This record gives sequence, structure tokens and C-alpha cells, in this order.
Amino acid sequence: MSRIPAERILAALDLSGLSTKRWFRQKLAVVAGRRLEAEIMDWAELPCQDESVTLLMAVVRTEQGQGYFLPVIAFPGDWEGATRSPVAAGDISETGRVLGEGDGFAAFDAASSDHYVHSVLRLMEDQANVPSRRGVLRFRSKGSAVGWRVRPSEAYSNTVVLARRGVVLKTYRGFSGGINPEVEVCAALATQPGFENTAPYVGHVTYECPDGTEESVALATAEVEAMGDAWELVQRDLAAIASGSPNPVTVASLKAMDELGVTLARLHLALAAARLPGFGRRKVTDGDLVDWVEAYRRTAEAAQAVLDRMEQPVKSGKPIRSVPLPEALRTSPLVPYLGGGAEMGFAIRCHGDMHLGQVLVRADGSYVVIDFEGEPCTPLNGRRRPTSPLRDVAGMMRSLSYARGAAERRLREAANGAAADPARLARLAAWEADAWESLFQGYLRVLDEAGPDLLPPEPQRRAVLLHFAAEKAMYELVYELNNRPDWVEIPLAGLRALGELLGGDGR
Repeated sequence: MSRIPAERILAALDLSGLSTKRWFRQKLAVVAGRRLEAEIMDWAELPCQDESVTLLMAVVRTEQGQGYFLPVIAFPGDWEGATRSPVAAGDISETGRVLGEGDGFAAFDAASSDHYVHSVLRLMEDQANVPSRRGVLRFRSKGSAVGWRVRPSEAYSNTVVLARRGVVLKTYRGFSGGINPEVEVCAALATQPGFENTAPYVGHVTYECPDGTEESVALATAEVEAMGDAWELVQRDLAAIASGSPNPVTVASLKAMDELGVTLARLHLALAAARLPGFGRRKVTDGDLVDWVEAYRRTAEAAQAVLDRMEQPVKSGKPIRSVPLPEALRTSPLVPYLGGGAEMGFAIRCHGDMHLGQVLVRADGSYVVIDFEGEPCTPLNGRRRPTSPLRDVAGMMRSLSYARGAAERRLREAANGAAADPARLARLAAWEADAWESLFQGYLRVLDEAGPDLLPPEPQRRAVLLHFAAEKAMYELVYELNNRPDWVEIPLAGLRALGELLGGDGR
């Protein structure tokens, strides 16, 4: 059976449903009850071993101007026939909704398809260049792996599939304005053979746009055998600790936090040692401080704006009492150092969105850091820019606070409106303080052993750390009020605590 012509498939696609996908970035821009307007700007046909299947990579542009990559697979027959076809088995169960139907075929999102994964990884191995109608898809590989079946995951803002033979393929959906930072960081870490705490880089795909710029399409890394991520394991430990489990549970949890700090330090040393463009280390400059303080000011203004409207009904339907931003947090703790020439340490490429969910835990207790795309709401240049490694450390500091807050939420929910057990709450508070101390001491120990310190001396070190921690907590406040208002108490509690650390009373 011959393949369906690509032009017929593209003409039949209904792109309006893309706005419902998790990876669609502009949900707020699509007015309720109005169809998304989008068009195919470019496309390429990818090779497929099955002669009856057509595989395409389409470049879609929405009416808001955002570009997306849309892998498309088309099978002969109608939708019901395609879903029952042995050829399509395992390929379309994850997409559910047909993208388009024509005379004698049905088309689906291909990102979770065996055929798509096999084709992309084969093209990577061949170092292939596949011309599109207006650009070029470039496939590059460091290793070799073929003959897989895949298991898809919907837990990401891109599409991730896990190949049976040990390769994870992530398809980047939205245009970001250049090469994804994750591709650059994974390639840089591949040059550091002593660092074994990330998924090894296998290959990547880029798209050369008609104007000559490049966009990342996909990244392949080796599979990591893990028990779960650090967030999941910490939540399990906290449930036991809150209930008053024997001390060994707490000791093991704190030892794990020490190892997490060690891993984070090793990551930063590896990134500082990489000798690729944009990597290595350099001194933090006065210009960096000015930029950090200005970014803090903008974040503080956004946080105060949402605090000012907290008494209005929010998505949960519950008014939340308005509170002012703690006085000590209204300006960055780095302001006293502007123009003063103080030693502020080194700037390196960092993870950029560090939290417990970005760390996998192996069976032996070691950690694997994943997902180096950076903070999704930060522009590409900002995610690529070297910064203080304390930004990542502060991210983990806030994640420990969130872990405690999530555990406290469960206790309050279990109390059914009554006050949660104070003794259990006290155990969780003690764990957060001890966990942070264990993590930070493990981190500092490795940096001290490595020689020249990436970090500034005290008191600048404390000021930089609290600057990034407070900025992160304010970002969390804005996010939660706009998306999960029932969780807003966690960043509020964090801001009160940080205000007290900076010399105020948390109000």
C-alpha cells in the first residue's frame, strides 16, 4: 500500500485543538469559545520503515506568532480503522484525538509514536540533513541505539518518550528563539567524564529556519534507572517523620540531603570546567549585580501587585487576605554592594530551574540531575547567561520549603478542619531546617575540597543566596495565586521566613 501524499495530510489537519495540549504556551491568549487560528509554515517528510505510513514534521505558527513543532503520522483507513490496525498499535493510544481525517487516512500527533522515535534516532545515527520546504532539519548523534519500543510520559511541558533499549527522546514543542539550553548543557557535561550525575547525551535535532536561525527540535539522552525523583522520596520520608517514626528515618533523610548538596556542587564544578563557548567561569561583575537587582525589583513589584489584589476572589473561589510584602524584602539584599567592588564570586552556566523534582534517585542513593531547560518563563538569553551558582542552591532551598509545605497541607487536610497536630508540624519544621543545613554543608564541603571557591566570601555569600531565594519565593507567589491559589500560603510563609532572616519581623 502506497503512502498518503503529505499535501493531502496537511490539508486535512485541524490545528484548533493544539491549544488544549499541555505544551501549548499561550492558553491565556486563546479566548474561551473561540477556535485557535494556526497555519503550517513548513514541513518535511521523515523516512518510515512501513511503506503504508506517512511521517511528517510540521512547523506550525499560531495567530499570536508563536512557532511549534508538530510531528504527524498518518495511517490508511478511517480513525476507527487506524486505532485497530496492528501497524498503528502503540502509536496513537497516547494522542487519543485525531488531528485530521481525509479520504482513506487518519492523522495523529506522532511524538509518542514508535515510528517517529525510530525514524528520529536512525537519522541521528546517520548524521542526516533532511530538507524541508523552506529550511533544513539537522540530526546529530554521539552514540548508537536502534530497535526500540517506547513508553510515553505526559508529565512534561514537552513530549518525552522512553525507548526500551535505553534512550529517552524529548521533542521540544515550542520555538524558544534559538538552541535550547538543555541541549547545550548536556553537550557540555558530555565533555566532563568525571561527572556521572546526569543522563548521558546521545544526540539532538535542530531546525534551520528560512531566515537562517536555528531552533532545537529534539534531544536524546540515555535512560537512567531510578526509583523516582527526589520530591517523591522526600514526601515519603516526611510522612514518616511527621508521624513520629524512629530517628533512623530522619538520619537517612538528612544523609540523603547531604548527598544532594554534594551532587549539586559536582554539577557546578563540571559546568565551570567545560571548555565550550558560553561555559567555564568568569568573575561576577558590577553589571551582573545591576541586572540582578533590577530583575529582583521587577519580581518584587509583580509580587506586591498580586498581594494587593489577594482580597479579590481567586480561582479557588476563596478570598485570600491581602498582606504587604515584608519590608526587608522590598529591595534586594545586594543593593548595598552596588558599585562597591566587593568580591562576589564567579558566574557559570547553571541549571536555572533547580528543585527536587529535577533530580532522579538511583537505587544506590546517588542522584541524577535532569531537565536543563531553565526557568520556562525566562527569555532564552536569560536562561543561557552565566550566573552565580547560588541561584541553583537557592532554588533547592525553596524546594525544601515547598516539600515541608506540601507535607503540612496533607496534615491539615487529614485533620478535616481541625487544627493539625502541633507536634507533627514541629517535626516538619525541624526537618526543613536540618535538611537545608545538611544540603548546604555537603555543597560547601565539595567546593572547599576542589580548591578556588566559586562562591563569594561572607557576608556577600549570604546576601547573594538570600537575594535569589527571595526572588524565587516572590516568583512562586505570583505563580500560585494565578494557577494554584490554595497553595499560596507556602510562598507566603517562605517570604515571612526570609524577611526575618534579612533582619525584619517577616511583616
